[in-house]
This record gives sequence, structure tokens and C-alpha cells, in this order.
Amino acid sequence: MRETTSFTEWLDQAYEQGYKAGFAESRAKGMRVLLQKVIEKKFCPLVCEVKERLQPLDNDTLDALGDVLYDMTTIDELRAWLTHRTVSRVMN
Repeated sequence: MRETTSFTEWLDQAYEQGYKAGFAESRAKGMRVLLQKVIEKKFCPLVCEVKERLQPLDNDTLDALGDVLYDMTTIDELRAWLTHRTVSRVMN
């Protein structure tokens, strides 16, 4: 019985971790799509280089971009923000 219980617990934990990871990735993907649409409307058209730079961003960084994007007035401000975030991530 002990092995069944521990296997069941392990299976439950694995399922929960997989669910959380899948949810986080789905959320990030949805945020990227939304931010790309906002950026395209604001700066028209979305430059491929900027689009590629959004791909590796995690949920926290995407949230932060969503918070500051409204105040940006040029695509160069967006590029500078992305560069700063990338450099900060690499240094940490």
C-alpha cells in the first residue's frame, strides 16, 4: 500500500506541476499576442525584430511591459525598454 500511496502522490504532484507550467506558458502566449496587437496599433506595423524580442519574455516582464506600453510614444522607446530588460536579466 505504501508504494501506491507514494506513486499516487507523485502522480498528483507531477500533474499539478505540469498544469501550472502549461497554464503559465498559455498565459504568456496570450499576453504576447495581445501586446503585439497593441504595439502594432500604436506604432504600426510591428517590426519583426521587436516581435522576436517579445518571444523569450516571461510573464512578469510581459506584465511590466503592459504597464508601461501606454506611456511609450515611439518604437525607439519600446526598443530601449526591451534592451534594458534584456541586459538586466542577463546581469542577474
